[in-house]
Amino acid sequence: MISNLSEFERLKSKFTKIFEKRTGLTGLPTEIKDGGLVLPPTLVFRISKPTTRHYRILLDIVSEYNKELEDYLRITILENKEDISNAEEKLFQRTLSESLTVNQYSFRDDFFSRYIATTTGIEEQIISLANHIVFGRRGSGKSTLLLYALRNRENDSNGSACSVWVDLQTYSKRTDNTVIADVLCEIIDQLAPHLPDTPHLSITRMELIRELRHPEITMDKIRTCIPRIRSCLNMIFETKLKDVILFLDDFHLVVQSIQPVLLDILYCITRGTNIYLKISSIETLTQTFDPATKTGMQIGHDLQKISLDYNLTTPDLALEHVRSILDSIAVFCGLSSILKLCTNIDVLKRLVWVTAGVPRDALSLFAQAMNHRRGKVVSVPDINNAASNLLTTKENDLKNDSSEQDTILNNLIKQIKEFCFKRKNNAFLVKKDNQFVDDIMRLADLRLLHIINEGFTLHDAGEKTMALILDYGYYVGERTSRNIDLFNPDLKKPKTSELRTLPVFSPLEQ
Repeated sequence: MISNLSEFERLKSKFTKIFEKRTGLTGLPTEIKDGGLVLPPTLVFRISKPTTRHYRILLDIVSEYNKELEDYLRITILENKEDISNAEEKLFQRTLSESLTVNQYSFRDDFFSRYIATTTGIEEQIISLANHIVFGRRGSGKSTLLLYALRNRENDSNGSACSVWVDLQTYSKRTDNTVIADVLCEIIDQLAPHLPDTPHLSITRMELIRELRHPEITMDKIRTCIPRIRSCLNMIFETKLKDVILFLDDFHLVVQSIQPVLLDILYCITRGTNIYLKISSIETLTQTFDPATKTGMQIGHDLQKISLDYNLTTPDLALEHVRSILDSIAVFCGLSSILKLCTNIDVLKRLVWVTAGVPRDALSLFAQAMNHRRGKVVSVPDINNAASNLLTTKENDLKNDSSEQDTILNNLIKQIKEFCFKRKNNAFLVKKDNQFVDDIMRLADLRLLHIINEGFTLHDAGEKTMALILDYGYYVGERTSRNIDLFNPDLKKPKTSELRTLPVFSPLEQ
C-alpha cells in the first residue's frame, strides 16, 4: 500500500499524464476512490462515452507499468454521466482539424478506427489490382480513398506488396519536360529498397537517375529510357513482392498539356506487369488521353473511372455519409455521437445542405461553427454564419485553379448570382446542350455551384436539362433583405415536377 501522500500524488500525476497523452484527452475529469483497508485506491478517469480504444490504452498502461502499480494504485475508466468535458471537445476540434488535410502519412496508427466507408461501397474497387482514376470535387475524399487502399495493403500484404505515393502538388504549374523525368525518378527512388541488391542493378538504376535528371532532358530521351526502367522495375518481382501500386495524388495539378504524356509514359512502363496505377483528380481539370496524338490512357479501356461525389442529387446519402464521418470522429474522442455537440439533427441537415455534401467542406464548416458558436453546442444559425467564411476559400480555389479561364468563370458566376437574386431563388436550370455547360461543371467542381439533378427532360423529348443551386455562401447576407426562396433545405429528394418550375439560366440573359 502507498505509505505516504507524496508518493500517491506522484503516481496519480504520472499516470494521468500517460493516459492523457495516449488518448489525447487532456484535462480529463478524474477522481480517487478509496479502496478501504484491503485494496489500494483507484484512479478513475471519467469519459463521456468510453470505447474499446480507451480501454485498450488503459490495459496497455497497466500491463506496461504493472510492477509500479501493483499494491499501490489501480486505474479504471467510468462513463461520465454529467455534461461532456472540455477534454472531449478539445480533442474533437483537434481531430477535426487533422482530418481536413490527408496525405500518405495521415493516421498511420489508427486509420481504420477513423475511416468511414462510402455509401456506394467503392472500397472493393480501389483495392483491386487494376488501374483506377478517382474523380471528385475538391474535398470530396479522393485522397482519403487512395489512403484507404494504401493502408489496406500495409495491413494485408504480409510483406508481399509494396506501394509508391507521389504527391503531384510538388509539380504544380510546371510546363517543362523535366516534370515527367522527375516523377519517374521519384518512383524509382521509392522502389529502390525493394529491388534485388546486385551491383549490376544498382549501376543501372544510378545511370537511369543520372540521365533523367540531366538539365537538358528531352521527351525523346525519356522515351529511350522506358525499356530500361521497365526492366529495372520488373526485377522487383524476383523478390518476395507480388505486385506494386503507384498512387498519384492530385493529378489535376499537373499542367493539362503534360497529363496525357505522363500517363502514356507510365502506361508504357507498367502495361503487362503487376504494377498498377491509382490516381486522384478533378475531372474537369484532367485530360487522360489526347486523341490528336493518340497519347495517354483511355478511360474505360486502360483506366477504370471511380466517381466520388456526395452531392445534392442524393441528399439522403450525403447526409448519411457526412453524419457517419462526424460520428466516427466524435466516438474516437469519447463522445456518444456528433449530436452531443449539436442542438438537434437540423444542424446536420443544414450543414450538409450548405456544403452540398462535400465531406471536407462539412468538416471545415463545422469546425468554424464550433469556434464561433453562441451557445454550448452548435446551432443552425452558427452553421449559417460560418458559410460565408467557407465561400472565401472556394473563391481562392477559383483564382488558383482557373488560370486563363479565370475571367470567363468569374463573369459566369457573376451572371448566375444576379440571375438568382433577381428571381429571389437560389436554384435554376441549365440546358445540357448549351456551349457553356463545361464552364458550369468547372464551377460545380469548385463548389461554387451544386448539382441537384444531373439530367431530366424539361419540355421537348430529348431536351436534357440539369438543375443546380448557387452556393449558400453567396447569399448569407442576402436572404433577409431579398427574401430568397431556399430550395430543398430539408434534404428531401426533389420531384421532377418541382424542378420543372425552376427558371432556366442562359449567360446571354442580362
